[in-house]
Amino acid sequence: MGRRKKQLEPFDSERFFNENRELCLKYMSKETANLDVNDIDLPQEMTYDRRMGIPSAKCDYSAMTILQKLEYIKCKNDLLYFTQKYITILSLDDGEIKFNLWDYQKELLKSFQANRFVLSVQSRQSGKTQTTAAYITWRANFHAGKKIAILANKFAQAKEIMARVNLSFERLPTFLKKPVKSMSKQNLEFEDLTEIFAAASDGSGIRGRSVTDLYWDEAAFTNNDNEFWESNYPVIASGKTSRIIVTSTPNGAKGVFYNLYKGGLEDIDETGVGKNKFKVLEVPYTRVPKYNNEEFRLDTIARIGQDSFDQEFSCSFAGATGALIASAVLAIIKRKEPINIKELVKKEEPTLRVFEKPIKDHKYIITVDTARGLGLDYSAFVVFDVTKLPYKVVASYRNNLIPTSLYPLHIVNAARDYNSAYLLIEMNDLGFQIAEDIYETYEYDNLFRVFTDKKTKSQKIGWFVDSQLGVKTSVATKKTGCANIKSLIETFKLELNDPVIIDEFSTFVRVGNSYEADNGCNDDFAMCCVLFGWAVGQQHVIEMIESNFKTQMIEDYKEEHSDLLPLAFSVIDGLDEPISNNGYREVTPQMMQDAFFNGF
Repeated sequence: MGRRKKQLEPFDSERFFNENRELCLKYMSKETANLDVNDIDLPQEMTYDRRMGIPSAKCDYSAMTILQKLEYIKCKNDLLYFTQKYITILSLDDGEIKFNLWDYQKELLKSFQANRFVLSVQSRQSGKTQTTAAYITWRANFHAGKKIAILANKFAQAKEIMARVNLSFERLPTFLKKPVKSMSKQNLEFEDLTEIFAAASDGSGIRGRSVTDLYWDEAAFTNNDNEFWESNYPVIASGKTSRIIVTSTPNGAKGVFYNLYKGGLEDIDETGVGKNKFKVLEVPYTRVPKYNNEEFRLDTIARIGQDSFDQEFSCSFAGATGALIASAVLAIIKRKEPINIKELVKKEEPTLRVFEKPIKDHKYIITVDTARGLGLDYSAFVVFDVTKLPYKVVASYRNNLIPTSLYPLHIVNAARDYNSAYLLIEMNDLGFQIAEDIYETYEYDNLFRVFTDKKTKSQKIGWFVDSQLGVKTSVATKKTGCANIKSLIETFKLELNDPVIIDEFSTFVRVGNSYEADNGCNDDFAMCCVLFGWAVGQQHVIEMIESNFKTQMIEDYKEEHSDLLPLAFSVIDGLDEPISNNGYREVTPQMMQDAFFNGF
């Protein structure tokens, strides 16, 4: 006698439906929420790992009744019905209870079932985790061959979601549950090759794994979210039936979550899906019945403040206060996907992100910032095309694990690729070592040398005997660099292109008399841009690239306001003695430049 074939689902539901179509449709149309359906017996020898209520491949479903099969098919086809009748949740006040859905939770579940890509902006304590866990339980239990990843910014949070899925599955009646192959706190695998697993989103949780369904929780708080998204989204989205759910409380007008949110609200089609194929839902506290009252609002604001309340409960994407670059400007800057996105997906180590390939006879500048390679701050460099205005970011690189001994190789390779680009290296801390290696070991000569003017005590680019192989960031250089890069970006004379750089500027905020990354954020790319801003204001660089953005700004201003300025370009003098005809004083380009940048 041959071995019994493994049971992949309780019965052949597709065949049963085809053979009993009229009966199944009639049952699905009837109100059966309050109908009790008896369960089948599950002897301990047929359980997985002798765990009560968890069927193994040995489970015998042959005694299933027609009513049980009809109920199974109805649950398989109706997520809302299945959730409200069979999903069990854990309440802090009442213990295990049935999941009574609020209206917005019903809308979420309907959207999950109807759309491949869904993004939900959620208030704190709105039940998003439990709602999505119910969907994952249904998706895994009634569909074969699915690889479902549960990711959160912290592994503990991902495991907590997995625990909710396990509880919901365990409490289902046996006739609804398909056989289990393995089960743990972070994994649930079925005999039909469907698997659910939990991982952290800020590491390599799903790198190298086949994933058909992705749930990304608290996406707005994920470290290195752009790298994560660029590495995983193309692979998952390439499947014809793959699905992605992204949920989070807002965390400022930055990052992948915010960009997906914006894209999902643009060019919405008749099904409610945006141009990026995402269906966007918003759940502020006013949609959560127990919080939709004035007492809750006032008490919460008193505890956490208005700004935090607006973000965490009203779902506001407020930008960081005191940012160098105006949020209105950052919101409209065009973001590009790297043209080497396929290469980025395949490589496990960070590599050069390319937005435009080198062009013959174009001029390029690379600014370099160095870290210690200990997993904290990033070593970063940015490649700028300075052939003409507007300047462009054409490539970028950052890595917080690369040893300083290997970092120069990446810099030199990029510089040689981009027409022997000139390098400006920040010399603070380990930057001196990097510059020495590039110049001595790799014999690369195109480095901007910097000397200190004896009269003004300021650093300037120039080739003198006592010049250094880079610039030391000081209060003066940073102030000038910040002023220049602000002007370049806000007058659209620099195309940033890179979403990571744009996001860094949204959290590059004033601290005292300077600017730096907001708490918990990075500014390595932003500082590369600040170095660039300082460099393109240097006379030597202006002559070398034959471009002066300040002069161009003045010319643009004169052209735009020529009808408002008497005598071509002049202002009322305000002195007792007029300097020129009719009480006006001629303003030179140098005077305009000084006025524009003074007092930054």
